[in-house]
Amino acid sequence: MRTRFLISVALSDLGALTLSIGLASLYVFDTALPWLAVTPGSIWPLISFMVGSMIISSIITEQMSGPGIPRPTYGRMVAILLGTVLFTTALLVLFRDVYFSRSLLGVTSGSWLVLASAHRFVRRLRPWTERIAVITQEKQLVDDLALSDHAEVVWVLSPDFDGPIELPDRDLTIAVDLRAVLSERVAQFLSSSDVAGYTIRPFTRVYEEHTGRVPLVHLAEGWEISAPLLDVAHWLPGKRIFDVVFTFVMTPLWIPLGLLTAVYVKLVDPGFAIFKQQRVG
Repeated sequence: MRTRFLISVALSDLGALTLSIGLASLYVFDTALPWLAVTPGSIWPLISFMVGSMIISSIITEQMSGPGIPRPTYGRMVAILLGTVLFTTALLVLFRDVYFSRSLLGVTSGSWLVLASAHRFVRRLRPWTERIAVITQEKQLVDDLALSDHAEVVWVLSPDFDGPIELPDRDLTIAVDLRAVLSERVAQFLSSSDVAGYTIRPFTRVYEEHTGRVPLVHLAEGWEISAPLLDVAHWLPGKRIFDVVFTFVMTPLWIPLGLLTAVYVKLVDPGFAIFKQQRVG
């Protein structure tokens, strides 16, 4: 489900970008086919830079999204747009002889933001669910999960169940209560499901993703085992690169804005403009 969703969104973004380039070309060059426009140089490198930057930005944001449930969010769209503009600008600086049009870039970016946001708006109107099989004895938590908008609890199995268990449909997530003591039959079932390629995840993480709440009864020592760092470590390098590049490019904006904010804080509050505190984690 996750892979199909991400590919579908990426293709929709690519289609929106293609249409935006056509609209921008019609506005700037009076033709919807930019390669037919009369320009000082070929327009193909610029179009290639934009498409390639969009693909790279989409991959980076997908890696940064982690293993959770895919959502058609506007924030991710803005991140892809900013990444595309930044990467395209960097390529234009690197290849100085390539022809480019500021008007084409500006109109394309604005049109793409509108079109990409529109297809996300339509996607958010359509009902989508994650089919979940739960292994737990926490009935109240299961009921809360079943009431969330995008979770369909297919069946619930007690951890101490000792009867025959059939493998469920392929397209679902098996959420396991890691605090519960599993019977030998349930443990064998999970092992078989894992070998068969089913998605098996901690029940607490599935619950939190769908409800937005942390199940307090599951807060205990050893939580880091059920939420290992390796699940998110693969996108940390990409996030660091994005943070550094974005901060560097936006420095001319952040510095005066930060100074104005510091002055305002000093005028309305006798405390320090920068808040500093030791935190755990």
